Amino acid sequence: MGIALAALSAIMFGTADFAGGLASRRNPLSSVLVFSQIAGVALSLIAAPLLGSDAIGAADIAWGAAAGIAGPDGAQIAMQHPRRYP
Repeated sequence: MGIALAALSAIMFGTADFAGGLASRRNPLSSVLVFSQIAGVALSLIAAPLLGSDAIGAADIAWGAAAGIAGPDGAQIAMQHPRRYP
């Protein structure tokens, strides 16, 4: 099960990185980042009930919130780099 989840995670991250980079070429970076955060929250809200109430604790929510705050900053840096230095 762990290997399948790791493979799924790698596929999701790779797809998100590719789609985000492609979208940032055509749209303002701020709108791409807002959309990506909305999509992430939506997927989390769909996945949470499937995992059950025992699987998600306060520490998980805190780590998720911290990643949600810090993640767009890293994405902004990564997506602006190709624009400045093609």
